[in-house]
Amino acid sequence: MRLYRCFRGAFILLTVKVGKTSLSMMKVVLFAVEVRRKSEH
Repeated sequence: MRLYRCFRGAFILLTVKVGKTSLSMMKVVLFAVEVRRKSEH
């Protein structure tokens, strides 16, 4: 049972890390799109 709890904790940590990474990637992509849109006008 202890092993399951440890595994679940690691899985949650991994999910949070991946979520934060994808969130920052989305911010970078949105920023690039905004810059490209401004440079076009």
